[in-house]
Amino acid sequence: MVIRSARLAIVGLVAVIAVALAGPLVHGVGAAQAEPRYPALSDFHALRAGEAPTRTGRVPVTVRDLGQLVVRSGLVEASDPYVSLGQAGRFAVPNGTYRVVQTVADMSKNRDGSNRRIAYLSLVLSDRPTTRVELAVPPGKPAPTGDKVYGVAVDAGMVAFADGAAIRAYLPTDDDPSAFIKGSGMFPIPGAQHGENIAVSDSGWGDGFYPVLVTRAADGSPTGLHIDTQVLGVL
Repeated sequence: MVIRSARLAIVGLVAVIAVALAGPLVHGVGAAQAEPRYPALSDFHALRAGEAPTRTGRVPVTVRDLGQLVVRSGLVEASDPYVSLGQAGRFAVPNGTYRVVQTVADMSKNRDGSNRRIAYLSLVLSDRPTTRVELAVPPGKPAPTGDKVYGVAVDAGMVAFADGAAIRAYLPTDDDPSAFIKGSGMFPIPGAQHGENIAVSDSGWGDGFYPVLVTRAADGSPTGLHIDTQVLGVL
């Protein structure tokens, strides 16, 4: 698991996936070089239909249910499913079956829906009101400081959530993910014993490095785990 300094910017050229870009990282959690960013609710736009700001103005936003993710190990892996599936960073969540939701931004010039981008892939852990958003930290890892973040290194234009233990236990090491993953959607983990599956989504502007965020209720309990593809917001 790698952690490097990260550039929190919308870089539509060769990166944007967790908080920045320093060149795609092939395995697990990483970070990239850029300005430090401390998430605030005012700049967090997941799961909110309507409009949201970008660097070039406000854009229409919709939300779309992708399906339900089964978690039995207390861990969720956030990965590029075609590059780092079964090898990426894992984050703690309570066991359960959870909604997976895409937050979709209409980035077309005429706001006609011709250029939709996935701004967040979210695992909804609770319907309780969210009061704060934080950089997610894998169990046993130090909290990020300065301009460092944990996130997902994307090299194939996709991001995914999966049960962090099942994906490692049941995914054949010589299996080509494209044999059972076909675009965005929910896909069973081959051989998994309890219905564990994979939630797969396009990753905003494509390859790069994107931060993983956790939202919390007033009592500190988690309400969601989110991959922020840096499409929305003005930072």
